[in-house]
Amino acid sequence: MLGTHHASLVVGTSGRQGAEFARRAAAALFCAGEGDRPCGQCRPCTMLGEGLHPDFCEIAPKGSTLKLGQITELVGEVYARPALADHKVFVIHQVDRMTPEAANAFLKTLEEPPEYAVFLLVTENPEQLLPTIRSRCQTLRLEAPGGAEAVRAISSATGCLSAEAEFLARYTGGQVAVAAELYGSSAFARTRRLAVELLAQLADYEEDRLLGLAEELDREGQVAEFLSLLAIAARDALVFRLMGPGAQGLLWNADYQAQIGAASRHEPSVLALAVGTAQAAAATLRSHVNPRLAVEATLLAVASAAWSAGSDRLEENS
Repeated sequence: MLGTHHASLVVGTSGRQGAEFARRAAAALFCAGEGDRPCGQCRPCTMLGEGLHPDFCEIAPKGSTLKLGQITELVGEVYARPALADHKVFVIHQVDRMTPEAANAFLKTLEEPPEYAVFLLVTENPEQLLPTIRSRCQTLRLEAPGGAEAVRAISSATGCLSAEAEFLARYTGGQVAVAAELYGSSAFARTRRLAVELLAQLADYEEDRLLGLAEELDREGQVAEFLSLLAIAARDALVFRLMGPGAQGLLWNADYQAQIGAASRHEPSVLALAVGTAQAAAATLRSHVNPRLAVEATLLAVASAAWSAGSDRLEENS
């Protein structure tokens, strides 16, 4: 599965951008090639590229809306088992245009889908979706970093370079004062660097070292910040891995591109797991969950996935 969730909300600034990402994510799931996935050369990749893969289904609005009949037809496909692959992938374009009847019908399937079903919901307007649908998805945002005006204001206020100003603009929602405070914080800079570097080197970390990092982050009061930054770094690496040259201009951590490039060597499933697990752990902190336990669980879950993926690849190549 792409990550910890059976459903991902792919938020792009254009329908084409989100559609390209969703199709490449599906290709990575189906790919039977060796090395980096999707390889673009194996039979599943070729079938998908030609629109012939039987386990891939995508729908888009007919006219101005996604209608109940379209969703009913899709739901019928959901409960037919895969023909060739381990998964069936369903891409719904402009998912925010579902009629209320269609959205309610889809929600029932989204709540208890079969284990092989993976949903990629593409939208430019996630706020127009039912909250109950959004809450059942992990969110993968493809938007480029914050607006030029906010970037200029933050760069002027802090003196930082444009790439870092772009990151701070997106991370703070364009709040210049907050961005300036973070720019002057050595703890924030250290935590951000740790998030991207740890992700790049994850397979080399042993359990004791991960637990030590969790203890250190808890002691310094940086757990919530780290989880947010880890999710962003994993999102960047996933976009970099799946979109190739199309990722240019979309990375939040453009000033850490070397580390993001290294992290993109992880399997897409590992990176998506990192996004979803870190997002979920950050959310639990609002319920007064022990911060150290939350970050320990996140690091061990993601590292275990990376270790397992590395072992699988060694076996494939042996």
